[in-house]
Amino acid sequence: GTWMVPKESGAYMAAGTTGSCTAQGFLVAFFYGMAITMNAVLATAYYYLVKNEREDGTRTKRSVRLILTVPLLLPLFLSVMPLFNSGYNYTDASVCGV
Repeated sequence: GTWMVPKESGAYMAAGTTGSCTAQGFLVAFFYGMAITMNAVLATAYYYLVKNEREDGTRTKRSVRLILTVPLLLPLFLSVMPLFNSGYNYTDASVCGV
């Protein structure tokens, strides 16, 4: 909603600050990115399991680490980048984002 948007924006029920808008933008970018990346990594992993006719429990430690780290690190890197140039702002769509 608009409550994290800075008051100066003039948005309906805006009660936030620049910091709350930045936090909302960062969290939205991180969690949406993590959901998309996790979905892609799991789809790829299961595609290779089916293609190679392997059982689900036969994953190696390396593949488990890959499945668990890529969906965290890639969105984290991409969502931290706009923090350095004040990239998270009110978007006139009732949310703060890039």
